[in-house]
Amino acid sequence: MYNSPLLQELEKKFKHKGDLPVLRDTAVKVMKITEDRVAGAPQLTRAILRDQGLTAKILKVANSIFYNPTDKEINTISKAVVLLGFDMIRSISFGLSFLEMFQKHYPHIDIKKIMAESFIAATQAMEIANVIHHPQPEEVFIAALLYRLGPMTVAYYLPEAYLKAQQLVTVSGLSTEEAEQKTLGFSFNQVGIAFAKEWGLPEGVVYALSPVNIGSSQVHSPIEQLQVIAHLSNKITQNLFTDERENGDLGRFVHNLQKCLAINQDEGIRLIEDSYKKATEVSRLFGIEVEKFKPAAALSKSNGGPPSLRDRLLDSLGKIFEGKAEKGKEDDKEDVEEDLNVSGNMEDCQPANNSDTQVSHALLQLKFLQEISMHIFGNQDINTLFNMILEGLNRGIGFDRSLLALCNHPKTRVAGRFALGIDSDNMANLIDLPINPTENIFGISFRELKPYIVQDIDSEEFRPYIPDIIRNEFKASAFVLSPIHAKGNVIGFFYADNAPSGRQITMEDFKSFIHFTLQANISLERLMIAAAK
Repeated sequence: MYNSPLLQELEKKFKHKGDLPVLRDTAVKVMKITEDRVAGAPQLTRAILRDQGLTAKILKVANSIFYNPTDKEINTISKAVVLLGFDMIRSISFGLSFLEMFQKHYPHIDIKKIMAESFIAATQAMEIANVIHHPQPEEVFIAALLYRLGPMTVAYYLPEAYLKAQQLVTVSGLSTEEAEQKTLGFSFNQVGIAFAKEWGLPEGVVYALSPVNIGSSQVHSPIEQLQVIAHLSNKITQNLFTDERENGDLGRFVHNLQKCLAINQDEGIRLIEDSYKKATEVSRLFGIEVEKFKPAAALSKSNGGPPSLRDRLLDSLGKIFEGKAEKGKEDDKEDVEEDLNVSGNMEDCQPANNSDTQVSHALLQLKFLQEISMHIFGNQDINTLFNMILEGLNRGIGFDRSLLALCNHPKTRVAGRFALGIDSDNMANLIDLPINPTENIFGISFRELKPYIVQDIDSEEFRPYIPDIIRNEFKASAFVLSPIHAKGNVIGFFYADNAPSGRQITMEDFKSFIHFTLQANISLERLMIAAAK
């Protein structure tokens, strides 16, 4: 199953625990889209929207003070993509997915503590990358986040081996790598490199995990800078979280910042403090409690003599931590309640039939419609608009699935363009129908310029006009359909159903559906008027 001999050996070691951990499919898709310069924001938006849990997290990040200092509320992924940009969306999506892999708890191994260290190091790495004007700061972030991929994987899947290696370091005095070699037959870092290659991560990330040789001169190439930044940011963070004697001298690491990257000591300390502040600020969005960011090494300060650089820095970080911890207590309950409402996969998300849910849906629909209206009068990008409408049909109204289908130029056929929602991956590819009023509901809607609600496909009124694809492939017993048109010119259709959940489509759902699809007609008419001028 795995190409790497090392991974094959690992598979044997923990085959009883199931398959090797993999990244969430959505994160992989997002990473590929953001690396494709031809891909557009609509494609990225659709990839994120296929995962309800990731959608909710991205919106939380987009509305945080850290990423959205203007405090202007962001309600759609389409707007979040514009606000954050491709690179930042990639970093956030990848980071969220990476951290989610290691949520399972094992006795005596604080996985979230390890995650917190990695997140602080990654935030610090991005700060350094921005200071030296590295061309790809987001890739530096990911490289630093994954720097401890090997230890985290071993801790997750082979906790006994992880603990044994730690014990060997403490009891026998072996170096960390010697203890890992004695325990597994290879270093934890080799495990990380093997996984990075197996996942097809960028070459720079794999290179960053390789052993680094700190020379005597400044590094200039982006790939070498990436490796050095990932290495030093992690070493500095580990030094502040654990016993100093196990992780080298902090002063040496800070000195290497100056030697390799031309960042002097004062600037280096400032970057460490700033990254720590930002990491603790955003940590709750990634599911890591603020308590996990307490520098454990603060308990073992040097005794006697003037305070060392490490002691002074720990004092400063301790004050930051105390302030964040107090604030975290106030925010935790709010976050838990919110996560209960927005977390989980799309397949697990079904609106409840109660008045509170109905009110929240109505408010969300209003917010979506407001953003769509602002887009229409401020931006003429029709593709982004279509994405916003599909997102509104799914997240605003609560349809399980929504689909955009467009007419060909002769207006003789309609084909699916893209779809969102539960089990929607292949929906767009399946739709390819003639536009004929005597054959199907699409033709009737095209001729009449009228939206339809079909509450029973076997009703006498609609049975002869239901395409086999909707009955047999979509397995929809009810659906809604609306033409996209202006001045009598139909360019396509919006379709939505609740087939996966089997929930009834009400007349209120249909009215809301019409409100959303009407926005596409308004925008199309504005485009036609602009073109005529």
